[in-house]
Amino acid sequence: YIWTTPEYGKKHFFKAAVESFSLNLAVNGFDRYVMDQDFAKVSWNSIKHNVNYGFVWDNDQFSTNLFAHPYHGGLYFNTARCNGLSFWESVPYSFCGSMMWELSCETEPPAINDLMATTIGGIAIGEVTHRMSALVLDDSKYGFNRFLREFVGTLICPMRGLNRLISGEMWKVKHSH
Repeated sequence: YIWTTPEYGKKHFFKAAVESFSLNLAVNGFDRYVMDQDFAKVSWNSIKHNVNYGFVWDNDQFSTNLFAHPYHGGLYFNTARCNGLSFWESVPYSFCGSMMWELSCETEPPAINDLMATTIGGIAIGEVTHRMSALVLDDSKYGFNRFLREFVGTLICPMRGLNRLISGEMWKVKHSH
């Protein structure tokens, strides 16, 4: 299984940070240019305003605050986990990714409840999806069985799937039974 591979133990702190940063840029770009959302049309002035204004409590929908935010926090968390960081080493990625989003990726004032839901919920969802995908992935398999495992593993933990695709680990057979 995946946790038996020697490469799994290497820690890539900077790569995880770049992926979290890039995740925010990609989501903001999608919201701004594809969805044409006003909140995503950030500028240096909106960032300055958000930093100076401080945090508020927003009244977003239940599904946004208690599903979308934790899910997104899980993506930040898993940029670290799938780059070899431990549970506790990954926690700041969830917080910092959320802080970056709240301050610089939307024109609305930063919301403390979003920061909390994204960070705390993201840690919980992130660790669960990280562990579940590890149970599915098996580097000794090949063919359709391997494809199916990689596909399901990516559905469960998209950041791990993306990292495995980029690194080429997705299709390397490590050992056979």
